[in-house]
Amino acid sequence: MNPKNTILSLTAEATGYLEKMIKSQSAIGIEIALEKAGCAGYMYRIDVCHQQPQETQIVTINPQITVFIPHTSIPRIQGSTLDYQKVNLETKAVFSNPNVTLACGCGESVELIIKNNESADA
Repeated sequence: MNPKNTILSLTAEATGYLEKMIKSQSAIGIEIALEKAGCAGYMYRIDVCHQQPQETQIVTINPQITVFIPHTSIPRIQGSTLDYQKVNLETKAVFSNPNVTLACGCGESVELIIKNNESADA
C-alpha cells in the first residue's frame, strides 16, 4: 500500500496477485476503471497493459505495480481498496469502495455517489 496515494490502495494479497499477473504477461502495469454497465450502473474493469492507456492517471503502488486509472474513473474509485480473495477454485477481485451506495445481487456491479456534488453519470 502506498500511503501517499489516496486514489487506490492494495491489500498484501492484491499486491502479490497483481505482481505475478504483470510479470507473467510481460506487462507494464494494469488499468482499473469503473464503467457504465451491469444492473446497478457501474462495473469494475481490470486490464493488463502493455503500453500506457491514453487519458489516465498513473498510480505507482510499488516498483513492480503501476496502475493506470482513467481520469473519468478517479472520482468513482477515490479512496478504494482492492483485495483479491480465493473463493473455491477462483481468485476474485474485491473492491472496498466508499463511494458505493448499492451493489447488485450478483456482486458484479455497483451504484455510486460521488462526493463534492459531482454526478456519478459524468
